[in-house]
Amino acid sequence: MDSTATSIITKIAADQVLINEITIGGFLLSLLGLAFVILQIRRTRQVAEAARSAALNTRIDLQKNVLLAEISGCIRLIEQVKSYTREGNFEGALLRITDLRTQLCELRNINGQTEASKQIPFKDILTQLFIISDEFENRVQNSEYELVTTKINKILTKTYLKKYYENTKLFKKINFLFSLHCFSF
Repeated sequence: MDSTATSIITKIAADQVLINEITIGGFLLSLLGLAFVILQIRRTRQVAEAARSAALNTRIDLQKNVLLAEISGCIRLIEQVKSYTREGNFEGALLRITDLRTQLCELRNINGQTEASKQIPFKDILTQLFIISDEFENRVQNSEYELVTTKINKILTKTYLKKYYENTKLFKKINFLFSLHCFSF
């Protein structure tokens, strides 16, 4: 029995060594798996942060483009006011000034949180438009009221809104593409 017991103990000891080796191997594989999971979590977080950043940049660019489109509409109204003023159509000019003030108030409220719109001095522009509007209102109410149209057109030409629009990259790109298109014929 001693030899059988010894052989059983030897077999158990060999099995125990094998079990220990398998346990150590499993533990090492678990550590390797944990390191892989941590690495994948970091990569996923980096991808999520990059996607978030890209979405934020896209939103900002979209807001800038919408702002530029709306400013373009405001500039069109300014040009109409100037044209009406030169033609002596003060009722039409007053109507366009009112439209312009309304559009600027909406623009300020819609884009109040963007960096681009913070560069536009809405208060100064609206103040100038109220002064011009009063001048037109006085002229419409009293045909003998002398309206200095060159002064009004000069104020409208120097508006901060137009300066902001012309200094933007999009405006420069549009002008560049337009010049390429003009020279291609």
